[in-house]
Amino acid sequence: MASSNESDAKEVSFEEALERIDTIIKRIQSGKSLDSLVEDVKEAKELIALCERKISWTESELAKMLGDHATEEEGA
Repeated sequence: MASSNESDAKEVSFEEALERIDTIIKRIQSGKSLDSLVEDVKEAKELIALCERKISWTESELAKMLGDHATEEEGA
């Protein structure tokens, strides 16, 4: 069964994920709660993976579009 952090990570936008990562970093840097460190790092890792997937997908889609555009220009 997926953790609540995993399901939350799948629901957030790229920008929301970046904001959450920033919040986690600040929480870790503050050193206030050693007890939550493992969970914070785990959530950050999941959010970073989500961002990497979104970036890869975006790059792929842009490459397809630009490739299609280049092919159209060559035919003109």
